[in-house]
Amino acid sequence: MVKWQGTVRCLRHRIAWKLMTGVAIIALTAGCGRLGKKDKPRQRLAAIDYSKAERPPLKANHPLYLATAYWAEQHRKKPADPKAALNYARNLKAIGSKAKAFSVLART
Repeated sequence: MVKWQGTVRCLRHRIAWKLMTGVAIIALTAGCGRLGKKDKPRQRLAAIDYSKAERPPLKANHPLYLATAYWAEQHRKKPADPKAALNYARNLKAIGSKAKAFSVLART
């Protein structure tokens, strides 16, 4: 009687392991099948039209805003200073005001 109980238990364990292995293989193949169908990051980035993208307005404590304000003040004090004009134009371009940056450089 004891011998049969051990054999039945062993058989149940083998069946359970085979069943769990089969379920794991099915789950893995199903998950891997979806990976190829997703867009790759480069494809998603290439699809973005940056010409129409607008940046949200900068907050007053943003470092880029502070740097632009500093160089604007320096440029206002000395409009002929090339260092101030170049840095002011660089910061304007960084915040998205390319036309204004060009005009600052053209005036200087």
